[in-house]
Amino acid sequence: MKNGKRYYIVAWLIAVAVFHALMFLLPADILNREETRFWIVYGAVLFSFVGQAICSLLYASKEKKNERFYYVPVVLIGYIALLVTLLLAIQALTLQFLPDWFTIIVVILVFGYYALAVVRSLAAADMIRSVDKKVEQQTNFIRTLSTKASTLVQSAPTELQPLIKKVYEALRYSDPMSSGELTMVEEDIMKSFDLLSTAVKENKKENVEDAVQTITGLIKERNELCKQTKR
Repeated sequence: MKNGKRYYIVAWLIAVAVFHALMFLLPADILNREETRFWIVYGAVLFSFVGQAICSLLYASKEKKNERFYYVPVVLIGYIALLVTLLLAIQALTLQFLPDWFTIIVVILVFGYYALAVVRSLAAADMIRSVDKKVEQQTNFIRTLSTKASTLVQSAPTELQPLIKKVYEALRYSDPMSSGELTMVEEDIMKSFDLLSTAVKENKKENVEDAVQTITGLIKERNELCKQTKR
């Protein structure tokens, strides 16, 4: 994105430089700078260039990798908007085969279309990120508990490891999605897991077996509730 931002700035500077060169270096017999139309066209085109630059810097400020993909079409539109604006300015200043009012309207419409494309892209990216965040929160319970179970397997005495692996495997193959309907059973699973951790530390095999049986039963219950909530 940093390279893309740099390239766009270079392209923007070139377009603006060419525009100003035409505006102020063309001879007076081609372009009369004392006419009101000159300054109207100049102001409209410059407004469009500045507006495009602001929009481009806005989406270029997104540096996260998962955000960049959504802005690729906007980059192309940005370059097209620059080119179209420059061509319209050239025709208004030299060829003049289109009415000034028509040129100004098209220049403003080009900027408006580009601005809307940026806003739409930003809105879509924000919406997708919100969904991703929600999914991450909904899968946090199983992911966190699976990590704890894996750590507990490694720290447990050798004779208790096969029992704890049952819990880990049950969590590993569980439905990761959570919801409000699963709150109570997930709280029971967490409480039972805390009891399991305590039993492992105290090396009480009988308590470990009871906790493992309780947890695997609760996980099975949770999976059934998951299926019901998705129907």
